[in-house]
Amino acid sequence: MPVVREEPFQYKAPFSPIDVIEEYTRDARFIENGRLITKPAMTDIEHLFFEGIGTLQAFNSDGLRSLLKTVNIPNMVEKTLRYPGHIEKISLLRDMGFLLNKTIKIKEQEINILDFTSKILIDKWKLLRDDKEFTVMKIIIEILKSNQTINYIYDLIDYTDTQNGISSMARTTGYTATAALNILSEGLFDLKGIIPPEKLAINDKIYNYMFNYLSERNVNYKFSIVKN
Repeated sequence: MPVVREEPFQYKAPFSPIDVIEEYTRDARFIENGRLITKPAMTDIEHLFFEGIGTLQAFNSDGLRSLLKTVNIPNMVEKTLRYPGHIEKISLLRDMGFLLNKTIKIKEQEINILDFTSKILIDKWKLLRDDKEFTVMKIIIEILKSNQTINYIYDLIDYTDTQNGISSMARTTGYTATAALNILSEGLFDLKGIIPPEKLAINDKIYNYMFNYLSERNVNYKFSIVKN
């Protein structure tokens, strides 16, 4: 998200608007009481406060992917974060039909609605070279132990590296990918086949390597334990 909030969307994307729009149109899958549940995207909106940023909107999106099958956890949900007010504007575009992937004819010219919307939004959402942005993520793992609720929380807030001209999105995703390549090249991970990324965490050496690699590049996760 951009540090400077500009109406109407208060959002900038360092990648294709079509990929972003998919987060708003693809049904969200999550686990509830051990069962796979599907809901429309942009539902169950809640507001979360982040130190140094303020209050953000969180809404259902389809981000669990392979976790839906690889881990045995009775309740799991993934949500996307935006500045307050953003999702109401996207919902309006959806309700008016601007996010439909269908072709219409205007003056004998066939136009795909989604392509048209993406063409308009690419300028509105374009992350310019001097724009400062940030990536924020919160992972909450809640367990019940001896009648006490314990939350294991990972917090990440990463900003544009202005000195080297690298966006936070590039830092948090790119450095994670190069760390994984190093893990492979150094022989720390030797499972064969198509391996979901969460399988990297089963080995303490890999876990520590990944977080140390990111920390060396100033991508820092804050870990905390909250007992209720």
